[in-house]
Amino acid sequence: MYVENYLFSPSRLMECESRIEGYEMLTNSISKDERYKVAEYIAEEWTMDWNEDEGFGSSDFTFALKNYLDELIRMTKLPLKTEFNPYLSITKINN
Repeated sequence: MYVENYLFSPSRLMECESRIEGYEMLTNSISKDERYKVAEYIAEEWTMDWNEDEGFGSSDFTFALKNYLDELIRMTKLPLKTEFNPYLSITKINN
């Protein structure tokens, strides 16, 4: 699938990731190339799963961004999680 056919571009996910509180906890663990591959995977999955008759708004993109960040966290195996408090952020898991 071509990038221009996605609901949103992988680059947009990467541009928005740095605006998320707590994102700096991930920056040293994953290279930019690896993050782009994950962003591309998320954009493709969302596009394939999205009903063409439905609109795609900013809230939908926020959940796609959460999905992307959750995947990065899973890859790093760091004790982190995403949450809405009240905005999307990354926090440490307290044991």
